[in-house]
Amino acid sequence: MKLKFIFFTLGLALTCVLHAQTNSGIGYVSNSTTLGIWTSDDGSNPVIAFTPAQNVGIGTLDTKGYKLAVNGNAIFNLVKVQQYGQWADYVFERNYQLLSLGQVRQYISRYHHLPGIPTSTEVKDSGLDIGTTQSLLLQKIEELTLYLIKADQRISSLEQQNELLRTQTKQLTDLQQQIDQLKKLLVK
Repeated sequence: MKLKFIFFTLGLALTCVLHAQTNSGIGYVSNSTTLGIWTSDDGSNPVIAFTPAQNVGIGTLDTKGYKLAVNGNAIFNLVKVQQYGQWADYVFERNYQLLSLGQVRQYISRYHHLPGIPTSTEVKDSGLDIGTTQSLLLQKIEELTLYLIKADQRISSLEQQNELLRTQTKQLTDLQQQIDQLKKLLVK
């Protein structure tokens, strides 16, 4: 099968090579140095755009300065984010100041989100950094782990106290029965 390519100019905006059978092409977009690959015959919305700054746009011409901008859904088998900040293991250091649950409750009542976590407005306006967000989520998981450890210690202590109270209550009950028996003997 012989493929037919056509080289042409669309107005002043686009010089391209177009595959005549599939309406796909490659060319420079809108008097710019951005190279586009598209599947429509007008070339206005390239599938992939390569900017002079070596940025790539998929489904968009405007990469907003990012190396990769995707306008649409994406799926990956693996995404690796290189963390440049501190990982959340500092939560387990002796000098870490864990808020009390009362302080957390007050913060949530006042601000309607967890301390240290961006608000929904901040995420909507600025997006979120996956590496930072993962670290913040791990921080919260580690804090929850510390709260659970403290709660488990309190539960164990209360169980021991409860067992001691049961033992003492039984002893008091036994003593009361002995007193009642002695009273009966003294009355006879």
